Amino acid sequence: MPSGHTQQDAAQARPTGPRPLAPLPFDVEAVFPELIGTAREVTLLYPRAGKPGPGDSSIGGPLLWPADEPWPMCAEPGHYKPLDAPVGPEPVAMVPVVQLYARDVPGLVFPAGTDLLQILWCPLVHEDDQAAANPQLHWRSATLTAAGAAAGQPPRPHTAEEDYLPRPCALSPTPAVEYPNWDLPEGLSKLLDQRF
Repeated sequence: MPSGHTQQDAAQARPTGPRPLAPLPFDVEAVFPELIGTAREVTLLYPRAGKPGPGDSSIGGPLLWPADEPWPMCAEPGHYKPLDAPVGPEPVAMVPVVQLYARDVPGLVFPAGTDLLQILWCPLVHEDDQAAANPQLHWRSATLTAAGAAAGQPPRPHTAEEDYLPRPCALSPTPAVEYPNWDLPEGLSKLLDQRF
């Protein structure tokens, strides 16, 4: 007999480990020996459907937030929604973008005494192209933060650009190897452009 929770059961049955990567069709360093020594180990953060909690690495999910720390607000005078009236003068609540626990991303170097990275941003456009969403990084100790964690939901922004509101999802961190692209040395970049 069906349980009546088909979607929930299916979501819980999804794999949570690293996502298998397709094999490369050729040996990159054999075809482009100029790239030998430039490979980097990275972690791809594949989003997965799910309902992450504060104890999970996630995109757009709830954060493990200290109760004694005010929720960050953006009070930049130049933030706005395109084609809308100016926002303001009240601050806008920042929104969670990424939360990563060191246990899930072993290749990411965390500062000493921390094992939790949280990234938030303002859900509005800013004039400064270098920080269009005004991101903030918080490095924390998960154990210390959990001991005094805030309960309940963080404040919601009173206005937001929809493209800046990540849909909450779980992550499937997957180790991979990448080669430089735009950050190749100039001479090597020109040489490889011709060969490509």
